Amino acid sequence: MSESTPFDAARQARRVTEQAVTWYIEQQEPLSERQRAAFLAWLRASPLHVAEYFAIVRMHGDMKAAAALEKLSATELVDHAARENPVVLFPLVGNVMPQQRPAPVARAARTRRALAGMLGAVAAVAMVWLGVA
Repeated sequence: MSESTPFDAARQARRVTEQAVTWYIEQQEPLSERQRAAFLAWLRASPLHVAEYFAIVRMHGDMKAAAALEKLSATELVDHAARENPVVLFPLVGNVMPQQRPAPVARAARTRRALAGMLGAVAAVAMVWLGVA
């Protein structure tokens, strides 16, 4: 008779995030066979577990990249920002901005990048699934 509340959902999401962080930290050293089996069972229990684990891995990689940028001088940071185009554009509500169709070359490049990303994720899941770390 107890209904799930948004608070319960948030608590569950936090628990999954904490578990993903714990598994990520545990894997900084080789896992025992028992730990590896427990990790694989945890991953198989829910697609949310896999997604959250990869989010933690990606965030850690982003933090490493940010830490590397911290060593750059102001001039080097400006040059890096000019090369990387750090501006993020969000779609506007309504027809405030005219719709532009991406060029076929840009669309193909985006498709290739998306496919490469998906293949990388599938390969990573397969490696974890097979126990190759």
